[in-house]
Amino acid sequence: MTPSRRTLARVAAAALVVALLVPAGVAALTHEPVEFKPGTVTERAGGDTVVGIQGFHFRGSAPRRSPRACSP
Repeated sequence: MTPSRRTLARVAAAALVVALLVPAGVAALTHEPVEFKPGTVTERAGGDTVVGIQGFHFRGSAPRRSPRACSP
């Protein structure tokens, strides 16, 4: 007796859910909090430095258009 397409689809969906939940569960159980805190830079960076900006408000007002990602 061969399984129906519906049964195969259910098995595939269950396998996908398990494949996505297992790494998430492992990451949640083995998570180590980072020690980054907001503040002022007091030392010069020793290597590459990446700075990101989520958005800004200047004197309580936001720009009309949000900045867009630009490729170099």
